[in-house]
Amino acid sequence: MTLYAGPWIGEFGWELLWWNPIVRHEAETKKYDRVIVASHTDSRYLYEFADEYIPLDAYGWNLSMGRMNSGAKPVVKADVTLGPNIVAMPRRRNQRSRKFRKLSPENPICVADVLCAFRPPKKNMRNPQKANSRKAYPRPRCEKLVELLQQKGYRLAAYGGTDNWIFDGMLDLRGLPLEWQCSALAAASCAVGPSSGPMHLAHLCECPVVTWYAGGHSRKRYLDTWNPFKVSATFVGTHIPSPDEVLKAVIQEAEKHRKKKKC
Repeated sequence: MTLYAGPWIGEFGWELLWWNPIVRHEAETKKYDRVIVASHTDSRYLYEFADEYIPLDAYGWNLSMGRMNSGAKPVVKADVTLGPNIVAMPRRRNQRSRKFRKLSPENPICVADVLCAFRPPKKNMRNPQKANSRKAYPRPRCEKLVELLQQKGYRLAAYGGTDNWIFDGMLDLRGLPLEWQCSALAAASCAVGPSSGPMHLAHLCECPVVTWYAGGHSRKRYLDTWNPFKVSATFVGTHIPSPDEVLKAVIQEAEKHRKKKKC
């Protein structure tokens, strides 16, 4: 039998925590003869179980409509098809079993002590004139935090998407292949930034995180629901914490796990 999963056109965080582990569980539990996955061009590393991978130039807004920049979704003949609606619909999503894998490679390479994912306000795809600032961190505060961390002697790197902010003295991992970013995370002592896909990626690489978000419910999720390997996490109290607050949390996480890491 053949399984076709796709086209995934959703956000990276949803792909990491729901779509990917749901598809992996389906593919490995039922022992399909062939598994075909269609997802973002950069996400191939997440689907090691797929026999065929269809890269998509897609964006993640309104899952139920399956809209993609590349045009009509690919037609794939398969005995079983999983579509994005299993994640877009809460009842169907929660009825699905998930299987996670640790994304850290066997021999991670030390690049930096602390990896930073500072993204600008997220664009609203329905209304480009508006932006979601709840998951952003003001640029001046990012720059001040970087300065404080560097003064403490930490080697810093920027990771995640190419639009994330980077500052003087930081290594640039943004937009590099996902496997390379996972390797850097696995060897680092801590990842820091507002709640986003890169923070979830850090946890799946067993890298402790320091994060924050406007919604208080995210604290429990980072410690439990979104943390399948029970990796340490510090959820800073406010959605726009001061650089000093974040610095204190990063130092605590980094020192706690420094001896366990290869950096």
